Amino acid sequence: MKTRIHILLLPAAFALLMAFNAILGGCVGAYHTTLREYAKPEHERLAIRLEEVSQLQQKSRKEISRVMQFVDRYGQDDGETVTMSKAGLQIKFDRAELHAWNTRRRLLAVQDSAARYFNDDHDPDAIDADYVAYIRERHDNGLVAALDRLMVTQDTIEEMLALLHESTPVHASELAGPKQYATLDTLRQRYKLMTQKTIDTQLETGRFAASLRSAESVRIASGMPR
Repeated sequence: MKTRIHILLLPAAFALLMAFNAILGGCVGAYHTTLREYAKPEHERLAIRLEEVSQLQQKSRKEISRVMQFVDRYGQDDGETVTMSKAGLQIKFDRAELHAWNTRRRLLAVQDSAARYFNDDHDPDAIDADYVAYIRERHDNGLVAALDRLMVTQDTIEEMLALLHESTPVHASELAGPKQYATLDTLRQRYKLMTQKTIDTQLETGRFAASLRSAESVRIASGMPR
């Protein structure tokens, strides 16, 4: 009888062991991921973060596209303003604004990281001293330009959201005063401009980030001989 009980307990014990291994493997994986992150040179971390912000801007654009699709479908354009009668618009606005806010927050964090990179005092006797001089001479201006481009694009995204908010009141009775609202054609033109700007920024940021991670940069950072 005891033997049968022991046999029945074997699957449970095996499942418990597998679960423990999975948990341990996850912890070890997270540990090694953290080690790899901190082991990366600062220029590579910056490259990753620049690309992350650019991808977040693309997500913001996609959320705004959902707002535009809703407006195209349900908006009533009388030549002066676009009035809406669907409360679901607010949900899409909330999602788009949350994405835009998160992207702005991430962008400011990358700017702080870049500022520390620019102002960091490196040990002249460190193995990466030559790398620091080389990489800053070659990439500092590009990093500033990439950050500026991302910031301008983010401003364009947020301006598009503001314009949509101002020009698509849910009810015509909410219109107040002689304020000039954008028509549907104007909104489409501005959305097209914002779309092109985010795509161009993603391409340029990607190219610059790739140059930060170039083989030459890695060689110099690691101190390997030519």
